[in-house]
Amino acid sequence: MEELINKDWTWDEAFAAYKSELIFNEHSEDAIKVRLIVLNAFANLAKQNDLLPANVSQLTVKEFFTSRNIKTNTKASQTAYLNHFFSFLVDSLVVIDNVTAKIKTPKIKSKERVILNENEIDQVYSFVDGLKRSSISARDSIIIDLLLVPALRVKELANLKIKDLFLDELKIKVVRKGGKEQFLPIRENTAEQIQVMLDQRVSCLPNENLFLSTRINPETGEYPPLAKRTIQDNIHKYLISNCA
Repeated sequence: MEELINKDWTWDEAFAAYKSELIFNEHSEDAIKVRLIVLNAFANLAKQNDLLPANVSQLTVKEFFTSRNIKTNTKASQTAYLNHFFSFLVDSLVVIDNVTAKIKTPKIKSKERVILNENEIDQVYSFVDGLKRSSISARDSIIIDLLLVPALRVKELANLKIKDLFLDELKIKVVRKGGKEQFLPIRENTAEQIQVMLDQRVSCLPNENLFLSTRINPETGEYPPLAKRTIQDNIHKYLISNCA
């Protein structure tokens, strides 16, 4: 059996090493942030009992979940985070066994996927085209295009930069899960609409976001990037108004 040369690691030392491991394996910044939030909450409980990572037991893990009122899906993902972290501690010679390995992961009910029919999609486009503010109508019509083809995630939409556009080639560059870059095809009509929107902008610097809010920031005098939450809320509103 290998000697546990790092059994005296503090939580800060363990988290620093774990974060380096996640970065090395190309986890995204957001994914790392979420994991560390959960792990810090777990560490706070352990610290209350003066426990280092090497002293944590399965009982501590169970106490962590019983002391918190969280949904089944959240518990399942957080169990997976802890499992991965303690597997890392085993590999790093901090602990002998993964104390979360025998913790039962809650079963998640699969959500029914709702697919829009062609008529509903046409209704959504017509609704957006009829919006009073033409700038919002043009912007959100492009957003719907990219949600459908090439089926971008909302986060990917929100993060699109002007430098990611290759309109002559009918392509865009997207940073996908895990931080990997991928070139995806777009429709010719979408590329034309994007170009029209850019032609109407005051500034089109390469590092600027493609989608901007229509409300100017009074402090900077600029239009801030369109937030992910705003995109979600807008699309939800359009679907509720036009789909069964």
